[in-house]
Amino acid sequence: MSKLIRQRDNLVKEGLIEFVEFDKNGRGKNIHTKPKVGYICIVDGRRLIYTWMTTLITKIISDTEFLTENSHYLIKN
Repeated sequence: MSKLIRQRDNLVKEGLIEFVEFDKNGRGKNIHTKPKVGYICIVDGRRLIYTWMTTLITKIISDTEFLTENSHYLIKN
């Protein structure tokens, strides 16, 4: 189980962390294990139910650190 940590307030969400890619119509297209600009991050996503979802990723710092439209996140295993 991994931890997704939002840097501004140290909010922690634990679970399986995945990244969702969207098609041109804004629907989920693929799920990935690494972040990429334009994806969103979800924690424990299963059949449209998840415990946390970020806004779109805007910058990748590393495989375990990224920025979204409004936050800075770290992933710790």
